[in-house]
Amino acid sequence: MPVRKTRTENRLTSKAHVRNTRTPGTGSDDRSLRPPDGSGSPAGRGRVPSAPRFNEVHVKAHRSPSSRAWLLPVLLGIAGLPTAAKAACSPWSNNGDNLAQTITAPAGTVTLAHVPMGEVMAKVQIRLAGGMGNFHCTADSVYSMAVANMSLPPSSQSNVYQTSVEGVGVRIGYHSAYLGGWPTIRYPPFESSEYIYGTLVSTPYYADVEFIRTGMAVGKGRVTFSYRADLRFPTAVETVVPISGTNLQFNLTQNSYYGACVSNLPAQEVRMGEVMTSRIQSGNAAAKGFSFTVDCDGMNVASAPTVKVYFEGDAAKDGWLNLQDAGKPGIAAGVGIELLSDKHVALPFARERAIPMDWKSKLPNGHRYGFSGTARYVPSGGAVTPGQADAQLVYVLEYN
Repeated sequence: MPVRKTRTENRLTSKAHVRNTRTPGTGSDDRSLRPPDGSGSPAGRGRVPSAPRFNEVHVKAHRSPSSRAWLLPVLLGIAGLPTAAKAACSPWSNNGDNLAQTITAPAGTVTLAHVPMGEVMAKVQIRLAGGMGNFHCTADSVYSMAVANMSLPPSSQSNVYQTSVEGVGVRIGYHSAYLGGWPTIRYPPFESSEYIYGTLVSTPYYADVEFIRTGMAVGKGRVTFSYRADLRFPTAVETVVPISGTNLQFNLTQNSYYGACVSNLPAQEVRMGEVMTSRIQSGNAAAKGFSFTVDCDGMNVASAPTVKVYFEGDAAKDGWLNLQDAGKPGIAAGVGIELLSDKHVALPFARERAIPMDWKSKLPNGHRYGFSGTARYVPSGGAVTPGQADAQLVYVLEYN
């Protein structure tokens, strides 16, 4: 799919003046309860004669009102005693005392593939070192995982952290060797009630370190960070399993992206000169040429990838630029600027219609591209009246 590229603010400005001349020129009490007369056994002890079952109160006609008044609070006092909560998960008897797990970065380099923005460029699967555990849980119990520490800042993408390498983010997920509550890769934070065989959940076997494309330009180099996530199981005393990696280092390389494309001439002025109104009205104003080149660095390949360009400005349609401050005093009227490429294609004012630039030459670590076009005054309807006739054009590069 097309990727929106960071704008390269390069402007083409026309300076001109339309004249009528021919001169040439762009977010409990545990205390016992007794009856009012002081007789009887303390509440919660012995037998209550009128209550053969715990949850029944039998009131007979021959009992005194005071007895009736005593039985009810005795039974309520017994019923209100607290009971211990039952654990939602129970650890297997062969679980170790220390379930902490460690992430260790492998040696070697990681090659980044060419993918659209937001997709995975590379994934490193790492077998977790340390304790392993299993738990039996009730079907509706919830276990959870959250990131406790990450030395990298978050990116604009969910669960992705921005690395020091341009255009590269990192995301860490987990999965298991079998379906012990981990049917797919999971990324903290999350809460889950997924179990195998209805009751079993395990600690994960693997950490999946994924490198995500976060920008137009993608660089290469070393990524270093420290990280910890805590996995929590609702046992009688909550079990917390830390999974951590300290000073993790990954060496990233790629030959699929330009690190940057930079204009050799950030701004230029196209001098349209002074043009007679009669020549504009008749469509005979002379076209003025303009061109620019860009150097794209970071991808040393023999076959140059395509670099495209589109434009932005006060345009009613492709290939047409309205005058700056049109309608104000001293500004020419009835005139606009026609913009064509050197292949006679109307300059596009939308990303989806970007056109390829021309390859110019090979550079030591990249390629040079160029674009050429023309601009000329054309009538916009109605009478052409003299005045200032300036306009501004911005070109935007599409690459990677």
